[in-house]
Amino acid sequence: GSRAKGNYRNGSDIDLALLGKDLDLQYINRIHLDIDELYLPYKLDLVIYSRIENNDLIDHIDRVGIVIYER
Repeated sequence: GSRAKGNYRNGSDIDLALLGKDLDLQYINRIHLDIDELYLPYKLDLVIYSRIENNDLIDHIDRVGIVIYER
């Protein structure tokens, strides 16, 4: 998203695509609830990378996405 590219504005959300095995919507919902409890000043959009059907979005993530955590 715009934050990864560095052209964000006030109020821009943070888009996170999660990549890993055993990710499902229940897991994403749990992460979202945990993040909400942090009272961050940003809105976060979470998606599971392997479930994205839009090839343009996959291309975009592959080109400009930034890995923020890896293990």
